[in-house]
Amino acid sequence: MASISANTKARVGEAKEGEAEDEPPQVHAGSLDDESGEEGDDVERAVFSEEEEEEEVRCAAEYKALCAQHGTARCSKWLRACAAESTQCSLGHYGLGTHGAAPLALSLKWNERVQHLDLSDNGLGADGVCSVLDALTQGGAPELRSLSLRRNQAGVEGAEGAAALLCARPAHPLERLDLTANAIGDRGASAVARGLARNASLLSLILGDNEIDAEGAEQLASALKVNSRLAELSLEWNNIRAEGGRAVAEALQGQRSLHTLNLGWNGLMDEGVAAVAAALRPAKGSEGESPCALSDLRLHQNRMTAQGSGALACVIKHLDSLDVSGNPLGSEGASALLLALQSAQSPCKLVANDVCVRPETKIHTLLCRAGRREAIELHSLQAAGVESMAAASLVAGVEAINLAQKKPSKKNATGKAPSLLKENSSGLGSQRKLTKEESANWRRTDRCPEGVERKPSQMRL
Repeated sequence: MASISANTKARVGEAKEGEAEDEPPQVHAGSLDDESGEEGDDVERAVFSEEEEEEEVRCAAEYKALCAQHGTARCSKWLRACAAESTQCSLGHYGLGTHGAAPLALSLKWNERVQHLDLSDNGLGADGVCSVLDALTQGGAPELRSLSLRRNQAGVEGAEGAAALLCARPAHPLERLDLTANAIGDRGASAVARGLARNASLLSLILGDNEIDAEGAEQLASALKVNSRLAELSLEWNNIRAEGGRAVAEALQGQRSLHTLNLGWNGLMDEGVAAVAAALRPAKGSEGESPCALSDLRLHQNRMTAQGSGALACVIKHLDSLDVSGNPLGSEGASALLLALQSAQSPCKLVANDVCVRPETKIHTLLCRAGRREAIELHSLQAAGVESMAAASLVAGVEAINLAQKKPSKKNATGKAPSLLKENSSGLGSQRKLTKEESANWRRTDRCPEGVERKPSQMRL
């Protein structure tokens, strides 16, 4: 056994020696120092990595120190986001409170990675919201693009902080700001409007449920006239009424950046809706091109009737999406929109839920198809009797737009808002025949006299 073992060891040694002879010579990185400098590059990369790690640790370490300094509990999710250099962090409903907001806001100075930050419903209050906005105004979180501060009781002070951020020089690159449900009121809306007028980076501004009346809407409308960057504006669930709607509509004319406008739940009624429709109506000699870039219009829950839907039917071909849900349009108003959709070259997505149309009717089926952006055939409209039902609504809509373009006074002698159309028992305007003079004028100007019935085939939508 000993001799076998010795022979085996000898053969193994010879094999290893042969393998060593066949192996190519090893080249070490250090041997190329003078020729290519690869070792020097490795050292630089190592130093750079150490610096990045040091910055990352510092952001988290600063937040820990700030929490200890303010005597508040650390938010573990924000701490992990800082340490991991996360680009987005959602802290909605975390209960940070005013005291918890201070160290988080101060830590933004060292966070150069976060791009999307959600602080909604945290009870920050005016002080907490202002501390976050002040940190951004002073250059914190330079990569932040989207910030949500909804439901934080910011009030007018918070709106002033937002205005300061929007006016900051050098400008912060923030693109989306959500201040929903912060009770900023007209004073806060005016402050935000001042910032919006001077800002050139914001793309989306959400101001829903903020107790904004017509006065605040007018200030925001003035800012829209000079802002050439904003693409989305939401004033949903406020109280701007017809007066505020007219102000916003006036600002839309010539506005080439705003694509999405949400005016749902604002009590615009037919007057306000007609004003918005008038802003979309092409001017004479413009070859049918809309004077503004608006493509997504949301007018749900605005107490709009068949008259308002008739006005929208005249301009629906310029829209890509229209929401009229929750308005008492009835079959007449719904028919006007469906008829206009059928004649449009590119069908608009029509969202029309709960518009006082019975579910078992053909009109309801067609509305469902329109909500899915399906093309609707003419024979389907004829089978549902759309043409005859749409007539009165379209007449009322054209007249409403014509009156809106004349900019009627806010109040008449009786102190009430002027009626856009004389109502009869059906609520869609009294009908009479044209005189010869009116008929000639109508063909020349395309303006239908008040109370005259006009067939859908004669309408220029």
